[in-house]
Amino acid sequence: NGAFSGKTNIKSIVAPNVTKVGAYAFAGCSVLSSATFGSLKEIGAHAFEKTILTNTDFAATAETIGDYAFADCANLETVTVGANAEVGQYAFKNATALQSVTIGNGAVIGDYAFYNASSLENVDLSGVKSIGAYAFSGSQTYDFACENNEYSVAYEITNVNGENVITGRKVSVFASAVSSADLGSIENLGAGAFM
Repeated sequence: NGAFSGKTNIKSIVAPNVTKVGAYAFAGCSVLSSATFGSLKEIGAHAFEKTILTNTDFAATAETIGDYAFADCANLETVTVGANAEVGQYAFKNATALQSVTIGNGAVIGDYAFYNASSLENVDLSGVKSIGAYAFSGSQTYDFACENNEYSVAYEITNVNGENVITGRKVSVFASAVSSADLGSIENLGAGAFM
């Protein structure tokens, strides 16, 4: 834990045999812009917090992405989360350049996971199992899709008195451009998930 935390001279990582990145491992490595791993299974809490990574392609195989793992990564533009992964609380908090997120089947998105990802417009939630409270709060989620209709048909989002409403539940005030969504695979939609 904290193996390279705060090192300001690490620009890239190539670790093809590493399967776990511990808590705070590269937190505060302010010039870290590139990371390559083989089959990463676990990313600890705060592992890459405050780095300048632009993508998390290496996280696509991770089963667990810890709390605050990529928090305050202001240069992060794309995120790919694999099937059945668990994304911790505030995992991508303040990822203000984040524009696109793809999340695999069965994934569980923690509370405030993408909090204040203010540039986020596209989210693929195809088959996501659960979305925590305020998971996308502060984003501009214009387009999101959930295509696996295991439990019900698509929900209709309608604007009522300036708020978008999904089956009677408030989904978004900030994400005012959302016009439709299919959340058929969602088992749990937390309070204010897109607020």
